Amino acid sequence: MADFSKQPHKSVKEKVINSSDEHCRQIIGYIRVSTADQAGGVETQRKFILDKIKEVEERNPNITYSIVEFIVDESVPGDTDINSRKGFSQLLSLIQLYKGSGKPIKEVWVQNRDRIARDVDLLGFATYTLRKYGCYIQDCSQDISPLEQDNNREKLITRIFDAMSEQELIKYREKARLGRERRVHSGKAITRPPLGYKIDTSTNSIIIDEEKESIIRGIYEAYYKKNALPSQIASHYNISKSTVYYILKNKIYSTGEIRYGKFTQKTEPICPEYNEYH
Repeated sequence: MADFSKQPHKSVKEKVINSSDEHCRQIIGYIRVSTADQAGGVETQRKFILDKIKEVEERNPNITYSIVEFIVDESVPGDTDINSRKGFSQLLSLIQLYKGSGKPIKEVWVQNRDRIARDVDLLGFATYTLRKYGCYIQDCSQDISPLEQDNNREKLITRIFDAMSEQELIKYREKARLGRERRVHSGKAITRPPLGYKIDTSTNSIIIDEEKESIIRGIYEAYYKKNALPSQIASHYNISKSTVYYILKNKIYSTGEIRYGKFTQKTEPICPEYNEYH
């Protein structure tokens, strides 16, 4: 898979931007993918963000965006603590580096807020942390107006966290962590299950989705027994190549293991015969 975090970046309009141009906004794209997240591969999220920037630029011809960096947190579940994410730490360091320049980074663009965190508490804390660095989140799944940088939801979250002392914040985060840990140990799902699985509404646990189970079996058989290329498999099932990679890499399908940060749950594997490959 291409490492977008190390590639040189250009403006969406593919032209050299003068950083002193008051109409040019320097931004960072943040991408998070987990092994349980087939629908949001790196390429998919990157393209989604680029397309949104292009759309906003076309509606606002006097404004141009310059992408300083695409930061990628790979194999990171949505409930992973913000401070333990390598990519998010890199994101904050980059913002800090540009803070003293004439063009500080004030916007972090994401495909949607789930890419920051699926857990409401973690999303709130991440929003609060970015605000301390003078940044706000641009959710590309929503309408974006460069003339109105704030939105009511972020203002509300920021006010709540601003009103809390440092000690209260520590207690708040610990309470949220313990809540997630209890859900994991009780067998309850705390995030959307991957393709091939669904949530049992009676127990709130992750079980095999019998309607899509055959897709997973077909992908594993095509790759490991028929030596099909990921691109061929992706074309056959009308999914992205990155989705194929994540399905093949995800232990849930062969071992039944579901990773939630430092915690592990178990469910029934769809393809236990391929356990040796994980």
